[in-house]
Amino acid sequence: NAAVLTLAASANAAIWLLARRLSSTRFGLQLEAARDNPIAAAASGIEGAHHQGRVFVASCGFAGFAGGLFLYYTANIVPNDFSFVSGLPIIICVVLGRSSSVGTAIATVGLYVAEAALQLRLLGLFGSRIGGTMAEMRGLFMAIVLILAVLAGPALHRLPFAAAFLRTAWKRS
Repeated sequence: NAAVLTLAASANAAIWLLARRLSSTRFGLQLEAARDNPIAAAASGIEGAHHQGRVFVASCGFAGFAGGLFLYYTANIVPNDFSFVSGLPIIICVVLGRSSSVGTAIATVGLYVAEAALQLRLLGLFGSRIGGTMAEMRGLFMAIVLILAVLAGPALHRLPFAAAFLRTAWKRS
């Protein structure tokens, strides 16, 4: 298990470094231009759909590599491992984090800490019989968090800007 986790961490770091390096290349700059203003990018000769297709193929390769690591780690994969409820935490973390990788990391840690605290609290409040059943209702908790994240999304997205504004105002005074 330690060897697989080391390989996964190394592969994750290599892919992250590759993605960071990609953003400063010509291809990366063309991707950013196509994302920020597709009409202006097309007017300057950048084929946004072609570049997005290449990125999609590379992403599929990375996902396939991650799936291979997951298979090696678990040694058994069944379709029930990949239900909608098991994919909800990933969707919630992306929605909460928006386009920021730091925000996504913070949302991931916060979500799993809140889920663990809720399970422990429910087990403590209602005893092991009822609390265990309620703690297994993970999908309901995730759905409520997803709905709240979507409804409060724009306000959550403005929080870093508000914090930066307050820091600037504090320095001026």
